[in-house]
Amino acid sequence: MEPFTIHSLNNYTNVGLTSLVEAFELGPRAVRALILGGYLSVESQLAAVGIKYASLKGALVPNNRRYEAAFFFDSTRIDSDFYGLEIADHWVPAVAQVGPTTTALSVGDIVNLPSGLVWEQLDKYLVGQRPFPRVPSQHYFVAHVTNLSKGHREKLHVAIGASTDAYIGYVDTTTWKPIMTGMLLPQVGLRSGDKVITTQIEGEAPNLAGYPFASSGLVPVGVDDLNYGTYLDYRLDNGIPQWAAQDSVFALTALGGDQQPVSTSGLTIDDSRLEYLREDHKSSLSGAGLDGLDPGGFVAEVQKKLARGLVYNLRFIHGTRGDVPAPENDAMMYSIQVAFPSSDGSIRRYQVGLKYKADTHASEITTFY
Repeated sequence: MEPFTIHSLNNYTNVGLTSLVEAFELGPRAVRALILGGYLSVESQLAAVGIKYASLKGALVPNNRRYEAAFFFDSTRIDSDFYGLEIADHWVPAVAQVGPTTTALSVGDIVNLPSGLVWEQLDKYLVGQRPFPRVPSQHYFVAHVTNLSKGHREKLHVAIGASTDAYIGYVDTTTWKPIMTGMLLPQVGLRSGDKVITTQIEGEAPNLAGYPFASSGLVPVGVDDLNYGTYLDYRLDNGIPQWAAQDSVFALTALGGDQQPVSTSGLTIDDSRLEYLREDHKSSLSGAGLDGLDPGGFVAEVQKKLARGLVYNLRFIHGTRGDVPAPENDAMMYSIQVAFPSSDGSIRRYQVGLKYKADTHASEITTFY
């Protein structure tokens, strides 16, 4: 088998894989072939337009040193039935000019949340207008941007605010907040330098929805709709464990598993590996309150977080011993995002790296940062 790395596999907000598997009653082996075949197709489609799949990691995989944010608009201030496109005339040029060059872009209304809860969350987390307009929750429109530095975030805040009075501010979405349950946001683009990748239906041009990418200096390029949603959609954590469980079923099946979620995987850590983490990742363990635990206690605390964590960086690595190939050291690896409270009460996210043994559905912790 050839080595591979799949940054993100979305069966969390995209049910394309579930639909195919149920329609054709596919078993684990067929599901794995389907996933790897789709990944190779995406690599090929991107290469044809001059983009390396590996270069998109920053947009698709959360990074502990970067941020995500939801930029909020009051759609009642837009005099158009097509307010999403009109609002895009303000945020798209800002992203093109002062945003990250590799980023996932998603938009939509806040849905299925009581207005009182949304107002409470905006009172607590909104950076921007005070007081903010208290409109019914479905009238808050969001543009979500990933892979932000603090500088990007502040520059976007200023640029969008200078462009329209419909903009009311942003909410940091780097860690989960209850308001994010209502952010079921379709992705409209994945920026890669001066290009933006969108879905493309056969026989049609990319960016069929007509977002103002080209007029902002970004060239739309397309990937077929099914594979785009599965491999190129950023998964915003909506805080729904059942979705995370189903999502992880496909992730581990891609690594040779038999369609079981990560929450049921047996979790271990070697004594020497924990000692290594204590020495080389001391600040991370301390920040998460895990530095004083024995292996059993450490595993137990991480295990509690797995049920709602999202899986990333699915990969197969050829084993070596020195510079010599050693097939007995071949490894299936993945990482999962977890969150722990800090001593100051804030929530901080961490990445847990794991080695997966498909024959026993077991996962061994290899790193924590």
